[in-house]
Amino acid sequence: MEEITIFNKILLNGKYFNFSKDNLPCLIFGVPHTGTSQFTVNVAVNLLRQRCKIIFFSAFEMAKENLLSQIEGEDYKKNLMIISPGSAKSFIMAVREIGLREEKIIVLKNFEQFEDDLVKMVYGRKGLILSGNADESSLKKEIARINFSAKIFFSKPKTDFGIEIPVLNKYEGYFYSKDKQGIIKLT
Repeated sequence: MEEITIFNKILLNGKYFNFSKDNLPCLIFGVPHTGTSQFTVNVAVNLLRQRCKIIFFSAFEMAKENLLSQIEGEDYKKNLMIISPGSAKSFIMAVREIGLREEKIIVLKNFEQFEDDLVKMVYGRKGLILSGNADESSLKKEIARINFSAKIFFSKPKTDFGIEIPVLNKYEGYFYSKDKQGIIKLT
């Protein structure tokens, strides 16, 4: 198994950035091996440490293991529901159970791996982190039109999101919101 790296801080333009509910809904875009997955997990950890309640669902076991290793020894179990990879039915039930209550944040990682109906269930939620490679999703054009408070790109998308993405170093992303833009990364 691949070793898990634990990061402590998110930096935006070289300064500590506290990712918060104000940055939601959020799209985190990237092709594999660009830092998208690690960043998504760290954002979830950052929100958990602010006592936010999270439902975490990923297509891959590694993301779940990474998340659990980052919070090992910390008491966040009451604020975190992890849906096992491959348990789409459990995710659908959890989303239906919470309805539109905004107290829980849904982190849907590797969303392009899931059925369209499952992804569409979370559209319109304020408490949403949609993470993955939108270019590989049949919903890419719809996703590009969603009004996200923040969009983070770890690679340049083929789909037009209406944002010019600068050249990025490996494991760096471009953060875009109405009041902040710049290079975002973990340290």
